[in-house]
Amino acid sequence: MKQKLIVDKDKTKEFEIDEAVSLLNMAIHRAGIEKPQFEDIGLIVGILCMNEEVEVIVKFHNELRQFTRSELGLNYVEERIPE
Repeated sequence: MKQKLIVDKDKTKEFEIDEAVSLLNMAIHRAGIEKPQFEDIGLIVGILCMNEEVEVIVKFHNELRQFTRSELGLNYVEERIPE
């Protein structure tokens, strides 16, 4: 299955606030995992604006993590729900 990048790598390295908002409730997992397990999948649940930088908050099974645009775009892809 082809994995879909979450953000366009050609854009700037920081999130625009409207771009971060559009990602809310998106399920993601680390790039390169063909069949992610429950523990691999995270849900984008929030946005953090600190020091003029916008980050997204991702809830995984056992932890919360925050990601900048470059961290998220280079390492994670959108989780596709089978139809």
